[in-house]
Amino acid sequence: CFLSFIVTYAQEAAAVDSIKNALSKASTVKEKVGLLDELSRTLMNVNPKEADEMGAKLITVAEESRDRKLMFKAYLSNGIRCTYFANQKSYSQKAIEFYNKALELARQNRMEEEVGAAQMYLSGINLMVPDKDKALSYATQAFSLISTLDNDSLRAEAHNTYGQVYLAKNENILALRNFLSALRIAENIKNASLIRNCYLYLSNF
Repeated sequence: CFLSFIVTYAQEAAAVDSIKNALSKASTVKEKVGLLDELSRTLMNVNPKEADEMGAKLITVAEESRDRKLMFKAYLSNGIRCTYFANQKSYSQKAIEFYNKALELARQNRMEEEVGAAQMYLSGINLMVPDKDKALSYATQAFSLISTLDNDSLRAEAHNTYGQVYLAKNENILALRNFLSALRIAENIKNASLIRNCYLYLSNF
């Protein structure tokens, strides 16, 4: 087990070096944001302090670009990164703060798909806190908005989010119904990664 940890750490450290090398050669803001996103999240298992620094740099680069989509991605990325350590209250609180920043930005700029995505992430992190009622509230808000949009992938994710909340609340029939709805949509649009996620959720039954 210890040997496995050493091998995994070495692989992640090598990945960090590779990403840093690519970052040093990146020429566009979009490339830098993508690589800083990947770097900050990979560093969480190697050097959390440096991960925080790269996460902050990611936000700075995105904000300086004034590109709202990149700014949203930067806030969301930092929320996802902090969610890795959601069992620690300081990190779960940081995740919620970053997701709320993403949500506020999306609302201010009428980015409806991004609003729905941020609400689903807020539902997920509140399940980990756990605050099941707040998780359900965000899931409901996300579903209500996403159901009006022409985005089947998001609609499937909204069903999966509902499913996770209902499963946590031991409302298994409602959970199963939503997971199956998500799977049906994923199969219709032939989204392989989404189909895989749906089966992972269904494996909980």
